[in-house]
Amino acid sequence: KGKKAPKKNVWDARLSKAEKYMQPVWSHGQRVYARYQDKRDGSMSTNDQIKRANIFYANVNTLKESLFNSLPAADVSSLHKGDSDDVARVAGLIMQRGLDYEIQCADDFKGAVRAAILDRLVPGLGQVWLRFEMETDEQGAPLAGTEQIFIDQVYWEDFLYQPARNWASVKWVAR
Repeated sequence: KGKKAPKKNVWDARLSKAEKYMQPVWSHGQRVYARYQDKRDGSMSTNDQIKRANIFYANVNTLKESLFNSLPAADVSSLHKGDSDDVARVAGLIMQRGLDYEIQCADDFKGAVRAAILDRLVPGLGQVWLRFEMETDEQGAPLAGTEQIFIDQVYWEDFLYQPARNWASVKWVAR
């Protein structure tokens, strides 16, 4: 017998618990972002002769450029190098070309990855999600030419997950 989907109020409780769990993370991330953007209060110094440098900003931008300075190239290879399986070789080439096409032609692959890297370096929680969409006919079969893959950068304050002691114990994520 299949499991029934949890009721709406169960999900409301789960999301509320996750938001409460993430609140300190979000508060800390906002303070770190303010430091990155050099939003200092006026009490730091009013003397125009004192120059302050935001080393954190410079360091993050240096790391950001070293982590991602060009689009990646897909590399699909066989787990067993000695095999001369032509079907596996051709399947690997098809996969590699498909990945390269998506990387090169995705609407905002570069922008999503850059934003996720910045969110990882500053508040510590950066990610991209891939989404597949298609149109179907009345029987549920995909219509030719309607399948698309989208890459979405998930803003660090929009990400929720089940509170757990380690990532392997997390059963759900949300945005």
